[in-house]
Amino acid sequence: MLYSGVHLHRRSIIICTENEGGTVPAHHKSTYTQSKLINNYFRLWPDQHRGLVECTTGLDWFSDILRSLRVDVVLAHAKDLKMIC
Repeated sequence: MLYSGVHLHRRSIIICTENEGGTVPAHHKSTYTQSKLINNYFRLWPDQHRGLVECTTGLDWFSDILRSLRVDVVLAHAKDLKMIC
């Protein structure tokens, strides 16, 4: 299982992916958010995957992309998060 923490803003995104052993095989930061970028990143990981995203504006389109790629989406309240990336 892979886990990706996502820090999503209107104009930027940070994604940090970790495996069950705690190894970080990828970390991505971009100053723009586009569906193509998100699709390309998550397609790199054919394994079972779970994405953790804080509740924020614009979450619907992002969740739709992840679900179309068969990535489980977990919504988290930012106040309850210790750290995403």
